[in-house]
Amino acid sequence: MDYMEVTFHVRPADEEVAEMIAACLEARGFENFLYTEDGVKAYAPVSEFDEEVVEKALAIPAFREGRTVSWEKEYIEEKDWNKAWEESFRPVVVAGRVRVRAGFHEADKEMEHEIVIDPKMSFGTGHHPTTALMLEAILEMQPLAGKVIDAGCGTGILSIMAAKAGATEVLGFDVDEWAYRNALENAAVNGAEGVRVFLGDGALLDGEREAGLVLANISRNALVEDMPRYARALSRGGRLVASGFYGADLPVVREAARVAGLAFASSREEGEWCVAIFNKGQ
Repeated sequence: MDYMEVTFHVRPADEEVAEMIAACLEARGFENFLYTEDGVKAYAPVSEFDEEVVEKALAIPAFREGRTVSWEKEYIEEKDWNKAWEESFRPVVVAGRVRVRAGFHEADKEMEHEIVIDPKMSFGTGHHPTTALMLEAILEMQPLAGKVIDAGCGTGILSIMAAKAGATEVLGFDVDEWAYRNALENAAVNGAEGVRVFLGDGALLDGEREAGLVLANISRNALVEDMPRYARALSRGGRLVASGFYGADLPVVREAARVAGLAFASSREEGEWCVAIFNKGQ
């Protein structure tokens, strides 16, 4: 599949605005994002790209307050994705303990954990606040044990982190074939032997039981829809760590969890983004 790369420049640079642009475009056919020093690169299948959609998104007043936003587009063939990635990606360190890098970067042997990610159009590199929030949550919970489920696994970054944190079995899945193939490759590169990856949606969890931890870094609507599945898949005393939604949407997510039988434990925000932890009662 060929993609259209749209590069947004925010001046003066504002990371929060770049994140808002990405969130806005994610609901309008764009599938993948790379953050840059002054904005964000967004990717949409050529068949789905519409310049009018971009212009309407940028007409939102909040993007223009005290700053200018410009953009340009470039056609990217599937075979050129790795080149575009290498030109844009910089290693990222989360909580001073885990470093996410690509295969062409030098290793840092002083870091507690290193994860090698070559995304190939999949979401999840540690640069986006929600991925970083999820990684931090896993770090705080280690050592893990038993089964972990990674819903909407993207690049497989959270599955790999869970395996490094001690999980003996990790089940990751994603509805996107790019993500499925990419997560398999990244798990192999990182030697995460306990990670299994499947192509499909939340229905794959039907029949799954006794997971000690469910990770779900996906959209608010997907979280709400699949909340009962997460609850059924968890063992008594198990935990759900959820992100991919704004702090303003936390009440909606909390209510869906409550109805599914999960108790709210805590939440944390970075900018407008939120991570929340829920427990399944004993």
